[in-house]
Formats: sequence, structure tokens, C-alpha cells
Amino acid sequence: MKVDKFIEKFKFIHKQELEEVFTEGNCYYFAIILKDVYAGEIYYLPIENHFICKIENKFYDITGKIEPQEKAYSWNYYKKKYPMESDRIKRDCINFETR
Repeated sequence: MKVDKFIEKFKFIHKQELEEVFTEGNCYYFAIILKDVYAGEIYYLPIENHFICKIENKFYDITGKIEPQEKAYSWNYYKKKYPMESDRIKRDCINFETR
């Protein structure tokens, strides 16, 4: 199944609510879903503070195919290049330890 079709089926019943959930604090987890289903790679947008998934040289999030307005970094690269910042992101955005 094509990625766009999968995303539309995923949010078939509660589109607005799911887009809100996965764009306001849970984007990492939707990127993980896409990574697992399509063997994609997790990317991070540091200015937007948003996780996306790269699949076949295209980027996706819960809204569908996107064109990042900033440089997208592979999450694996970002963790190595910016360990202190990535630890904060992991703490606050992935593990929700400050909520």
C-alpha cells in the first residue's frame, strides 16, 4: 500500500484529532509507525521540533507527504552530532518526562 493511502486509512475516522495528536507532541511515535511499516528512517527538524519519516527519498508525517522548510537531519546522525540537545529532546518529546 502506498504511504499516502496508508496515512489516509490510518486517520479515517478521527482525522482532525489524530493530526492534532501526532503534530502536537507525539510526532516521533507516528514516525516510528511509518518506519516500521515501510522500512523508513526517522528524521528530525530542529527548528520546527518535529519528527518525520523518510521513505524512498520522500518525507512524511501524519499530514501526508511533506516538503520540509528546513534541513532535515537523520535522527541517528543528530543524536551523534548533538548529544546534549538530543538527550533533552528525548527527555521532553519522546519520554514526556517534563509533562
